[in-house]
Amino acid sequence: MQIAALLVGEFAASQADRIAGVWRPGVVRRTSAIRPTPPRDEARAAQRRAVRLARAGRLSAAARALRADPPAPQTPAVERKALALFPPCVPGLATPATVEASFATELDRATAHGRRSSVPAAVPWDAAVQAIRSAPH
Repeated sequence: MQIAALLVGEFAASQADRIAGVWRPGVVRRTSAIRPTPPRDEARAAQRRAVRLARAGRLSAAARALRADPPAPQTPAVERKALALFPPCVPGLATPATVEASFATELDRATAHGRRSSVPAAVPWDAAVQAIRSAPH
C-alpha cells in the first residue's frame, strides 16, 4: 500500500500509514537507562589484546602487546604535528616523471639487471646427456 501510494505520488497517504502504525521501523527502543561507557583504559586494552593473542597461540605477539608503547593521544596538536611531517602539495614537488629523469641511468641498469637470467639460454647437448646419465635412479 505504501509503495503504491509513493508511485502514484500520494506522499501524505504513505506518511499516514506510517503514523498510524501500519509500518514500524526495525529499531526497538529501550525502556531502561543506557549505561555510560567507562573511560578507555589503555593498559587494560593492551592486556585484553594480549590475552586474545595468547589464546590464539601467538605468545610472542602477546608479549609485544604488553610491552608496546601506548598509542599517541588523538588531539588537535598531535594532528597538526603529524600533518607538518608531510609537505603540502605544490607544483615544485617531485613527480614520477622527474624522478625517472633524474635517475635514468640507474633505472636502466636495474632494468637490465632484472632481465638477465641465471639460467643459460641454451644447454650444451653433452652436458645434458651427462647430467641425465649421472642422476641417481
